[in-house]
Amino acid sequence: MNPRFEPHTPLPLRRWMGALTVILLASRWCMRVLFFNLMGSQENQTLGVGSKTGRFLRGLCYRLLFLPVILSLIASALVYSGTHPPVAVSAMDPTWRGIYYDPVDFVSEDHTKLDAWLIPVLDAQRVLAERDRALTEHHPAIVLVHDFGASRDQMLPLVAPLHEAGYVVLVLALRGSFLDAGAGSTFGLNESGDVKAAVELLRKTAFVDAKRIAVLGLGAGANGVLLAAQRDGGIAAIVLDRPWHAFEDVLREHLSPSPAWLTFVRPFCQWTFEAAYGVNASDINLTHGLGRLQNRPVLIYDASAISCLRMEKMPQIVAFLNQSMVEKVKR
Repeated sequence: MNPRFEPHTPLPLRRWMGALTVILLASRWCMRVLFFNLMGSQENQTLGVGSKTGRFLRGLCYRLLFLPVILSLIASALVYSGTHPPVAVSAMDPTWRGIYYDPVDFVSEDHTKLDAWLIPVLDAQRVLAERDRALTEHHPAIVLVHDFGASRDQMLPLVAPLHEAGYVVLVLALRGSFLDAGAGSTFGLNESGDVKAAVELLRKTAFVDAKRIAVLGLGAGANGVLLAAQRDGGIAAIVLDRPWHAFEDVLREHLSPSPAWLTFVRPFCQWTFEAAYGVNASDINLTHGLGRLQNRPVLIYDASAISCLRMEKMPQIVAFLNQSMVEKVKR
């Protein structure tokens, strides 16, 4: 493995106010449940049943029994809000750039329904120019995987350059990226199954060279790509754009409240997230993941200023992919 890192610059934290509003409302309700009429009923106070301290302690202990339930409800609200971001889906597709595509439907490893844009290398001009050879040739391919909270049209700037470079392009729509999607986003954990299913789909495509398939992911999509590549040793090359380095970053930014005095909620949010989606959060670990790629070529962009979506980076990406495919054929 020979990863190439681009310089890292700190990313600004994205904050959202929706979850904070939920926390404030829930906290207000909790305070009412825990402390309303804490000294006991008006009748007990009038009759003098028990001392004030005794009534206070009994009332407080009784109300503290509700605390685990309250924390669970708060954590569930935060996790649901964080894993179901609003997604702006546009009407744009590859035809806006004059590129033909086939819509394809398939299922992930856990039977979640997915769809993608499949852009073949062949077009009418190439078929006329190459004739029979064009119909029998097998081409390298690449899967493009968008970021958390985005949709597949985020990857459109990469389609034309890769198509012109001779690659079959599959633009994957991850779970949770549809307007009517019921599945929540898991920051690359369950999405790794989506990526692996997309790679398998390409391997079964007649005009694709099954030994020369690459994957490229942005953000949480990059984490899904990295996890899929660890499980699929046949992936020829990996391009990662600003992947999460550790789950603690995801937890801080998307699944827990921002104020420092509410950090005690974070462990409950992590446990709720893992239980709800059946995942191990510690699998989001860039350093550990890179160490399990079995010496395969990896190109990493780790700053927004040098993202692969910037057109000046496309020659570097294409050159990296071409070199990786040549090395794959030689093995």
